[in-house]
Amino acid sequence: STIMSSGSEGRNYKVFYGEQEIFLPRISTWSQVSQFPSAKILINLASFRSATAVNKEAIESGLFDAIFTIAEGIPERESRELIAYERSIYKTK
Repeated sequence: STIMSSGSEGRNYKVFYGEQEIFLPRISTWSQVSQFPSAKILINLASFRSATAVNKEAIESGLFDAIFTIAEGIPERESRELIAYERSIYKTK
């Protein structure tokens, strides 16, 4: 697992799973995701303004088996466009 966050590369992010403390590395570019080959799921916590762009980049990268977006205010039209975009990308592969 890793966390992608612009401007914070190299610093670990501390999270807790029950009482267990876990440190997740932070990265700042899509190319760094390949350092974590077991990371096949993207959980997108971007704001509604940037969530669609992040999802498109993730789809184009082809690195993830699933993409989950948790953001308020994404227009339904943009969600439908992302689904169609993803289907068009993977029909050609």
